[in-house]
Amino acid sequence: MVTAFAPAHPLAKRKLVSLRELAEFPIALTERSFGLRQQHDRVFQRCGFQPQTFCVTNSLALVKGIASAGTHYTLLPGFAVQQEVTAGTLCTSAVREFAADPLIFSICTSSRRTLSPAARIFVESVVDYCRRYRH
Repeated sequence: MVTAFAPAHPLAKRKLVSLRELAEFPIALTERSFGLRQQHDRVFQRCGFQPQTFCVTNSLALVKGIASAGTHYTLLPGFAVQQEVTAGTLCTSAVREFAADPLIFSICTSSRRTLSPAARIFVESVVDYCRRYRH
């Protein structure tokens, strides 16, 4: 999990930040139905962190857009902001408190059914992507 912010953000040059350092800045969050947001809330609760929420949305494009302007930020998996980092519109820093709480992808299948060819390709693609990203 990384925090993403504009290249001019006061913390943009840092490789590692803490929630305490982020407390003074407004955050753009995904809505609570996102697994990503559920992870954020678990870590926030465990750390006693009350974010200064600027916006809650179901749009990843919007949270990234908000983070790319001013002193706002968002929290996303690193792969979700790779294109913006490459383009120079966002900078990222690891967040200390999320290091012990990795993002988990789950794909559930029934043991009583054979996967369709499309479902099998989907599962293989997700597993392959995760393996490539991890390394």
